Amino acid sequence: MASWQEEVQSGQGIWTDEDKNGKITDVDWENQMVFAEHYRQDGSTVKRCYEFDEVAGSYDERLNQWIIVPY
Repeated sequence: MASWQEEVQSGQGIWTDEDKNGKITDVDWENQMVFAEHYRQDGSTVKRCYEFDEVAGSYDERLNQWIIVPY
């Protein structure tokens, strides 16, 4: 299980208020981008990319996923 001290990794869960649950598909360390695919209730998916700073440090151990909070 990851914790907030660990680095973001492919395969970890991610959640946003807008897109809900998803999975990190790739981390581009050179450009500091995190790519994710979110799963919607209607069965569709949406791909998003986030700046590394939006994701890093926002791990919720209770939920076992990264949480992206709106600004």
